[in-house]
Amino acid sequence: MYIERAPIISAAVGENLKILKGGLVGLDIDAVTQATIYKALDYASLKLNRTIVMDELTDYWKLASMAIKNGMSEEEAYSFAKIAFNRNEVYQFSPRVPGIASLLKIFRDLEIPHVSISSRPSEFLDITKKWFFENFPWIDPKNIIMDRPRGMPGGDYKASVIEKEGVLLHIDDALEEVEIIVDKTRACILMPSLPWNIHKEVNHPRIKKVGNVSISNSPNVWPVISFLASSEAKQFLNLSVAQY
Repeated sequence: MYIERAPIISAAVGENLKILKGGLVGLDIDAVTQATIYKALDYASLKLNRTIVMDELTDYWKLASMAIKNGMSEEEAYSFAKIAFNRNEVYQFSPRVPGIASLLKIFRDLEIPHVSISSRPSEFLDITKKWFFENFPWIDPKNIIMDRPRGMPGGDYKASVIEKEGVLLHIDDALEEVEIIVDKTRACILMPSLPWNIHKEVNHPRIKKVGNVSISNSPNVWPVISFLASSEAKQFLNLSVAQY
């Protein structure tokens, strides 16, 4: 178990998260827990007849703009981009983000309460729960929350769940949603650096961008874990508790 291999790091994470005083940790699913990007890129590359790599996705709708340049209408392109990500194959067969298993094992072994929150279409809930059972069988399915009403923006949905569940620390990769969350909740947000957010400026004390994260290469210690084990994390997490 991770906690046996790196007990000092695990203990430091647990000690720092005591600052939340029982408040939950929230985890986004796509790009934070499950590396869905690669199946989406395989589909898009096949349809557009070119190889698309992750570093090209400098924003969420980059696939749509690529499709428009490839001759699709705007309506077709945005539908194509949605389909690339929102398919059974993507949610069933995409791998774990390297590092997330170590964090979830720390949470399990130290009994740190957490929930997984996603703005995926709710019709994919069953297949999402199946993937969690296969990869993290100790996680209670009731702690996988993805019942976003159709038409509700993802950031608004996540903010409502975070407020309802008492999440004080959330981990997410989408800056446009993160900015809504900090505006509507008291949560602090850790944002792993990825191509679609790495060059975007962050100007909020409760948003912390962490590391140059790879979701294809397994690091020894995931930057999210490194930060949560650091002395800097204490001051950052206190910002959430101070919102009470």
